[in-house]
Amino acid sequence: MAASTSSNEIRLTRVYDAPVRVVWDAWTIPAQVEQWWGPRGFTITTHGRDLRVGGSWRFTMHGPGGVDYPNVTRYLVVEPHRQLVYDHGATEDGPPSFRVTVTFAEEGGRTRMDLTMTLPTPEAAREAVKFVKRAGGESTWDRLAEHLAQAERGAPTFVINRSFDAPIARVFEMWANPAHLARWLPPAGTTMRFLRADLAVGKSALFVITGAHGTMHVRAEYVVIDPPRRLVYTQQFVDEREQPAAAPGTAAWPPTLRNTVLLAEEGPGRTRVTVTTEPHGEATAAELAAFVGERPGMTIGWTGSFDALEPLLAALQPPTPFAPDPEGRLFHGTKAALAPGALIEPGRSSNYGQRKEAAFVYLTGTLDAATWGAELAVGDGPGRIYVVEPTGPIEDDPNLTDQKFPGNPTRSYRTRAPLRVVGELTAWTGHAPEQLQAMRDHLARLAAQGVEAIED
Repeated sequence: MAASTSSNEIRLTRVYDAPVRVVWDAWTIPAQVEQWWGPRGFTITTHGRDLRVGGSWRFTMHGPGGVDYPNVTRYLVVEPHRQLVYDHGATEDGPPSFRVTVTFAEEGGRTRMDLTMTLPTPEAAREAVKFVKRAGGESTWDRLAEHLAQAERGAPTFVINRSFDAPIARVFEMWANPAHLARWLPPAGTTMRFLRADLAVGKSALFVITGAHGTMHVRAEYVVIDPPRRLVYTQQFVDEREQPAAAPGTAAWPPTLRNTVLLAEEGPGRTRVTVTTEPHGEATAAELAAFVGERPGMTIGWTGSFDALEPLLAALQPPTPFAPDPEGRLFHGTKAALAPGALIEPGRSSNYGQRKEAAFVYLTGTLDAATWGAELAVGDGPGRIYVVEPTGPIEDDPNLTDQKFPGNPTRSYRTRAPLRVVGELTAWTGHAPEQLQAMRDHLARLAAQGVEAIED
């Protein structure tokens, strides 16, 4: 389930793009319930259903391995379009395993569903969370979203949700920063490398995923970027020349998919991510059927990606201003792709302002300053932070030390000698989107006034 507290309750919230009446029918009409109830790969057979207080629903869940699971639900509260409360167990004679309370509320034509599962003890709740995750039980509520979309629009979709113990701005950063995206998005056992990382509305990114299956090129075109709550982009398989290419491993596949990523705060420091994928544009019946048939595979793929994202979110913290690197390292932020041993030399175009020939190269002893450098540097690639060592004397950067922060608390330096790249720092996270935009706006105002961000 999406959230567990220290009590014996497990809570889950979903918002569906359908009115309450439609969602209620999907829950209560047996022919509809059979279209979505249970984890992916499961089907159900209803033996009897009496939707009233004191009534019951008897059904069998058929697992993908051929195992049958008997289920019995006894209704305690039935308030049409508002609330269901029921006890759930495996047999009619035995005690119930847990109680479920589910409420439905209209929110601007959409439906907010809040579900609470109450178990006998906190220990039982913790074990239930583990079991649901192993069984893929949360995909039940994704299948409900797909069922509602199919009924509403007559077109197939794929939906998956995941909740993370991280603030919404940090989760959004993991989607919007190419350097981070490449670390968690590719399927398990593969690597991802950006050839073009232009993550902006009306522009596109091109990346390569390499694994045992070989190499595939994917182009993503961004339609909406609304920090920190929404991204919309289309994606296509292409060849090295960015011409449309067949999807690997399948004879039929929709040429273009549209992905909508929604982020919502579930509480302090907790964020729910909902990914909806649907064929976009023309697609044949065979291509649509292949898309529907691959839903279990897409679930496995996204689950692996989210599993990789989870520890990254836990490890990455926003940079702290003025905090020196605990190891005493020196950093250089840029968008240039550099290898260990490469030299960063003066005499090249500056990363900032009017890009005049730079007389100095700049470095810092704080991750925060290096992060600003990586985020604000000119270029199309993702921001990069390198650990560097100077090959000559360094001095305090007068742009900061003299003008803004006397005493050089940002540990910002410059040198006329080359910097040698020791390695790349990959475990970093950027500033919040609104913080970054505020800085860009400030630099734009300075430029309009004829003030250079760096006086070299």
